[in-house]
Amino acid sequence: MEDNGNNNCTATITGGNIGAGGWLVGQSWFQGKYIDFDVTGNQIGVANLH
Repeated sequence: MEDNGNNNCTATITGGNIGAGGWLVGQSWFQGKYIDFDVTGNQIGVANLH
């Protein structure tokens, strides 16, 4: 997460070599969110939980 200058944060996703097909995302980023991984469509959906 990084400050985008508008008093809120934006998530950044970047590639790296952490192993075959691996992802590394911090647990604190997932808290309070519903995450939908669409592997077939190559998409990740994110919604805030309320």
